[in-house]
Amino acid sequence: MHSVRRLLAAVAIGGVIVGLSSASQAQEYPNAKPVTMYSAFPAGGVLTAIFDKLAAGIKKEIGGEWVLDYKPGGATTIAAIHVANAPADGYTFLITAKTTHLKSLEEGAQYQMSDLVPVGHMVELAETIFVGGHVAPRTLPELIEYFKSKPGQVPVATGAPGTYTGTLAATVEKELGVTFNKVPYAGSQLFRDAVVAGTADVALGGTLPGTEDFVAAGKIFPLAVFAGQRLPAAPDIPTFAELGYPGLVEENYYGIYAPAGTPREVLEKVNGAIAKVLASPEYADEMVRMGFWVHPRNLDELAAVQAADDAKLRAWLGK
Repeated sequence: MHSVRRLLAAVAIGGVIVGLSSASQAQEYPNAKPVTMYSAFPAGGVLTAIFDKLAAGIKKEIGGEWVLDYKPGGATTIAAIHVANAPADGYTFLITAKTTHLKSLEEGAQYQMSDLVPVGHMVELAETIFVGGHVAPRTLPELIEYFKSKPGQVPVATGAPGTYTGTLAATVEKELGVTFNKVPYAGSQLFRDAVVAGTADVALGGTLPGTEDFVAAGKIFPLAVFAGQRLPAAPDIPTFAELGYPGLVEENYYGIYAPAGTPREVLEKVNGAIAKVLASPEYADEMVRMGFWVHPRNLDELAAVQAADDAKLRAWLGK
């Protein structure tokens, strides 16, 4: 009888232990609640498609529910401020690009990049310079001559002053030794649309994905990319560097950031999952097909990239 009681007690205790263990595993990061990644850009488009693929891969690696939400506006600053002030518990992240870093350097900025920690890059990307089919230039040298024939007059669709592409446009003027009429638009898709419609002659900024049909129809022509090497998906388009302008090697990315103070073990877990997804042929090959490329980096390497960006962007701004 005593042995039966001892057996039942042991079973009960074992059940409690198993139950506690299961509960503990259920709450292990990132299983306590959904993880929200806030995009600094509007809903839809290529970024949403990239996120869907990345989130599925992260979930496969470490579990959790990964949700994309949107806080566009303020040239990415609305999302950046929100995430910088969010709890540093690993359940809130920011998806953005270099404009966020650039805006942090403005006087009166409501956040600093030290308020955010880079956790991974979804993709690397290169801005492109396009011309409309309604104007004559079909090469970068021809475009430079076109600019010089109409100093300060050629309408160029690009970002507003203080944005990444808007600041890049000023750098292009300096490097090429030209001036043009910078017409600000709120997003690279609008740059492209302005050139397709003929309201701008040139689009300075924007990526190749999403332009294929317009290129095939002769509505726009990509002349050069700002990448350090030709893009795998567009090997016929030269870089600015190989055309004689090494000062115009400037690559961008869709980066993922956490609030400063997020536990290192959480950052390493998410970073490791992102790296595994990026290294998978399924994800990497699809990104190349879409016109991007991937570069898995650990946390220290990401911090080094951010430091190098800081130096370059400060130089752009003369700081």
